[in-house]
Amino acid sequence: MSRLARIGWLLVLYGALVAMAWSRGAIRWPDWLPVRVGGQLASLNRHLERNPKDGSAYALRADYWLDQGDYVRARQDLEKALQHGYLKPPVHNNLAWSLAHLGLFQEALPVAREAVARQRASYSLDTLAFVQAGLGNRDEALELYALALALDPTDDEIRANRAALLRAEP
Repeated sequence: MSRLARIGWLLVLYGALVAMAWSRGAIRWPDWLPVRVGGQLASLNRHLERNPKDGSAYALRADYWLDQGDYVRARQDLEKALQHGYLKPPVHNNLAWSLAHLGLFQEALPVAREAVARQRASYSLDTLAFVQAGLGNRDEALELYALALALDPTDDEIRANRAALLRAEP
């Protein structure tokens, strides 16, 4: 076999290994490389047109809206996800986060508490702390931030939220 043919076969083998690793989640898309999300969003919208009761699809689309900072649309999709029985813990957490960013702290509080009850994770404690801070419950928020950081001391977002609260006037 010629050298060129061997290189060709190596590239085919490498491509197959990469595809297999990608499908198993062993490799992720690099954060620094932009993803064309417009096509993914259009595909998700078409899926929801055909499957309007797919709660997981609403939750996925809400993730897109959260990444865009569109908390109104994220809230709508997260409420639909819950309405259609998709009860995964991040859905409650993301709904509470969206409500809080819309200034609806009273409405966010029971949802954030439900998120913590469903999964006591650093991100859900961070959201509950953010909501408590928005309600003016500074001491409780600081306690929750401490609990969140105890679970994940490397989370920069939690540390930034806590620092912002500490810098704010009591």
